[in-house]
Amino acid sequence: MTINPFHARKVLIQARDGMPDAGERARLLLRELGSILGQVIHQAEGERLFNLIEDIRRLTLKIHCDGQSKDQQALTDLLRTLSAADAIVVLRAFTYFIHLGNVADDVALSENVRERQIRQGDDLSLFGSLQQRMRDAGLSEAQIRERLHETQVMPVLTAHPTEVQRKSVIDVERRITDLLQRRSREQLTPSQLHAIQAELHASIEVLWRTRLLRNTRLTVQDEINNVLAYFPRTLLAAVPACQQLASHHLGQTSQPLVRLGSWVGGDRDGNPNVTAETLTHAVRSGAELIFCHYQEQLAHLVRELPLCDARSPVTEEVRALAEVASDCSAHHQDEPYRRALRHIQVRLHATQERLLGGNSTSLSYVSPENFLDDLQAIHNSLKQHGLGHVTQGRLASFVQAVRHFGFHMATIDLRQCSDVHEQVICEVLAHADICDDYSQLSEEGKVSLLDGLLNTARPVLDTHHHWSSKTQRELDVLTMAARIQHDYGSKALENHIVSHCRSVSDLLEILLLARESGCMNDGLCSLNIVPLFETIADLRRAPVIMGQWLALPLVRSMLDKRGGWVEIMLGYSDSNKDGGFLSANWELHKAGRALRDACVAQGFKVRFFHGRGGSVCRGGGPSRAAILAQPNKSVMGQLRLTEQGETIGNKYPDPDAGLRHLEALIAATLEASCLPGEHDAYEEFHHVAEVLSEHAFGQYRSLVHEDAYFAEFFRNATPFTEIGRINIGSRPAARSDSMNIQDLRAIPWVFSWSQCRLILPGWFGFGSAISAYRETHGAKGDQQLIAMLRRWPFFQSMFANLRMVLAKVDLTIFERYVDLISAHGYAQRLHGIIKAEHLLTSKAVQWLSQYEDGSQDDGASASLNSRLVYLNPLNQLQVELLRRTREPGIEAEELRQLRIGVHLSINGIASGLRNSG
Repeated sequence: MTINPFHARKVLIQARDGMPDAGERARLLLRELGSILGQVIHQAEGERLFNLIEDIRRLTLKIHCDGQSKDQQALTDLLRTLSAADAIVVLRAFTYFIHLGNVADDVALSENVRERQIRQGDDLSLFGSLQQRMRDAGLSEAQIRERLHETQVMPVLTAHPTEVQRKSVIDVERRITDLLQRRSREQLTPSQLHAIQAELHASIEVLWRTRLLRNTRLTVQDEINNVLAYFPRTLLAAVPACQQLASHHLGQTSQPLVRLGSWVGGDRDGNPNVTAETLTHAVRSGAELIFCHYQEQLAHLVRELPLCDARSPVTEEVRALAEVASDCSAHHQDEPYRRALRHIQVRLHATQERLLGGNSTSLSYVSPENFLDDLQAIHNSLKQHGLGHVTQGRLASFVQAVRHFGFHMATIDLRQCSDVHEQVICEVLAHADICDDYSQLSEEGKVSLLDGLLNTARPVLDTHHHWSSKTQRELDVLTMAARIQHDYGSKALENHIVSHCRSVSDLLEILLLARESGCMNDGLCSLNIVPLFETIADLRRAPVIMGQWLALPLVRSMLDKRGGWVEIMLGYSDSNKDGGFLSANWELHKAGRALRDACVAQGFKVRFFHGRGGSVCRGGGPSRAAILAQPNKSVMGQLRLTEQGETIGNKYPDPDAGLRHLEALIAATLEASCLPGEHDAYEEFHHVAEVLSEHAFGQYRSLVHEDAYFAEFFRNATPFTEIGRINIGSRPAARSDSMNIQDLRAIPWVFSWSQCRLILPGWFGFGSAISAYRETHGAKGDQQLIAMLRRWPFFQSMFANLRMVLAKVDLTIFERYVDLISAHGYAQRLHGIIKAEHLLTSKAVQWLSQYEDGSQDDGASASLNSRLVYLNPLNQLQVELLRRTREPGIEAEELRQLRIGVHLSINGIASGLRNSG
């Protein structure tokens, strides 16, 4: 069936008058896109396969509506008869249908938001409403300006291996999105509408014939290029636009409200493929992109500012720029702005050549600030001579872009595990005859030795020695970091994160290595050393560690020179894997309060860096709610947070969506900094949370870490092994060859549980904790829990995320995965424990939900429900293909085909859930 494009267009236009809602619009769009996909499949694959796909689709819908066991058995029997080749076609069809459903959802949401903005104007702005709330709270205009000047949010883009989609597929789907948005937004003639419909059909044809899976594993260079692609598409426009929107509502700021960071090319933790060369590639690639953007903007300004002397006088600064310009065209002699801009172009090109080509000239800008001075001279001249409106478009955005992006574009972080630093220090100190075996020293001995070395000028590194490959790789990265800072400025590379930080010596080790590599001058390390606390035990030790760290005179001196800011990173992934959903959330919240107090007691401000992933199990969920749920006074105007894997594409698909997300981050940060947060009455809530956490922690640990068979159960009842074979990242799936859960990375851990639709790390332990508390404390306990849900942002946010996870859980589907290992005696026992806890959790959520404020996003629930209909056959087919791959004596070619099918199913399920790990 073909959808009439004029009918689709008519419904989209009607939405501007209040009909239909986003859900109806999404259904209409999916009906249209699905119809085109069906036509494409019919033409490409033939009648038989098209009918097979339709039979499976109809059976799936019938099961969803009626739930008849005979229909379920019919679907199971049908899937078991499929050959590997037919299964691949079916999997591709359902996966692409889900992809197009996601496109429809995103377009519908985007267009509804846009139309609400058109109708309501500034009333819809978070900045506008926040300004009014701050005034209502008694803040003066001066106080608002002061808080605004202190505010800065730093999203940090990472290449965590959770983006299963190929960039080629994403690009085609963006083309489809652009076509649908153009059709919705523009007044088109009939021939233009027909042209868009033809392009839609062509794009879906291309999509069907595009390979879903990568043939080879991504390299670090691939990851760099994939992340950088979001800058020209979204961020180069969204970041300046967000700054201008904030200025419109809240006033000008002394610093950029947003600074973008990146781990890509600098995150060495567990990834031996990240080297000094990849770090250089990341910096140079970002610089090439931003220089290209600046030259494009300058070229536009040259065309847009043909102002002549006779009609537009200029300041002496612009006159001086014009006089030294090399543009000798007779046509431009009386056009000073053009000539000045030509000179700026020449100087910018010389700067690019200096940084990227190694050719230094006197014309080169020394720093981005010098470049900004010239642009500001153009801006000031126009404004002084009555042309303020001319400055408000491209030129204003350009100036903001230079303030934000400099010559480096994104600030790169370095990260490495503390264990690696210790190994390097061990080797360096032994060779220098300072300590034969550093690793055998006590913590007190390590701190004393390292602090003493740092407070003397004695060099400890022999730069001519032939080090082990691991040590040389680390030293090369740090040496390159010093060179990058020298060439591009300190903002190009600022932080070194120490993962698995468990002691003060872990921080002193990298500080000494940084000094020996040229990253310390005049008592200040150019790398900001940032501890990352990840496990439950580390989070509990963190306040003591930071107290000892901040008491060191050398550290205090360096932090004073950094404006008194202490940065601390909190890990949401390993804490969850270590202690479970409820305990991890509570321990992170407690650590935030205790670390805030530890830093303030030493006279410092704290900037928290939240290492959140896409899945709720790794700290995911709505960012604004998460920021507002932070402990009182722990958001001191600044914060950093990771944007990982598939969440980058979800949050920054286009400039409009990127602007909305950045506005939400800034508004939430400013609100959390300015408006009243937790108060003393919440101490009762803290006590309840501690009791709940202790119970949930014990329940989770007894299953995941203490049951002797659980690791085997996990590896065999989920597609963990198959996930490790997918080409989705440059980093290995595990830190070692150990089979222990604690040695497994959090991403494949969560990814595997998500695929089998159990998502155990996102809820296990919550139900038994609530049940036990209610049973022990009776009516008073019920009242406490209800009050927490109604009044405590932390508990509200955690509970909302839990509900979202449970909506994706399907125990019936999971039972099919358990059937794969039914021959093992432990399978049914462990399955029984999981079922019992799920029942308790479902009952707890059902009970608490009746006391919520009713603000749940029903539209999001409906969208998820519509995707799950087409997700279930993917899960069933995945189980069937897994069963076949595990049969003995399978032929090599058959196994290859089956594994392709399994990998396709993983792709489709991740797309349907809209996150992976």
